[in-house]
Amino acid sequence: MRSLLRRPGLAHALVTSCVVLAAVDITLVYLPALGTEHGLTAGTIGLLLTVRGLASMASRFFLGSLSRAVGRRRLLVGSTVGAAVAMLLTPLPMPLWLLVPVLVVLGFGLGVGQPLTMSWLAESAPPGLRGRAMSLRLVGNRTGQLLLPGAAGLVAAGAGAGGVLLLTALGLGWAGVAARRLPVDP
Repeated sequence: MRSLLRRPGLAHALVTSCVVLAAVDITLVYLPALGTEHGLTAGTIGLLLTVRGLASMASRFFLGSLSRAVGRRRLLVGSTVGAAVAMLLTPLPMPLWLLVPVLVVLGFGLGVGQPLTMSWLAESAPPGLRGRAMSLRLVGNRTGQLLLPGAAGLVAAGAGAGGVLLLTALGLGWAGVAARRLPVDP
């Protein structure tokens, strides 16, 4: 495992994958809580979650062409930082017509992260160790899904849903900056 983690970019891809997946889960839980805090109806909150989900799906339709056009590292960094900025804006009071495009950016950015980091790990790992790299990714993702939402819950007790989204946005921003250290081509 140590030799695998020392491969250029592998640890950064793992961290980015972990943070992005946790951010998806946190969004699914805390966006409805934020909507309730802002007095939105259940139907409106469902619409906002649908918009975020559709944007994530749409990002995957364009993933190949975007990767070729701007490069995988630049796309991963840009989408992660873009999702961080959108998540940072989400808790701010704003009209629904403005919140919808913010959630489109958030969903699009989060949708890019998982498939890009998966392909990055598969191509970064030497033949014969790809299965181990994917297992390491699963362990990292599950660990992130356990620890990050748990920490978010502690923050929520004092800062509410907006505080959780703010903390998650900072984590996404950090992961995006860390992704800059990935090699240009695995």
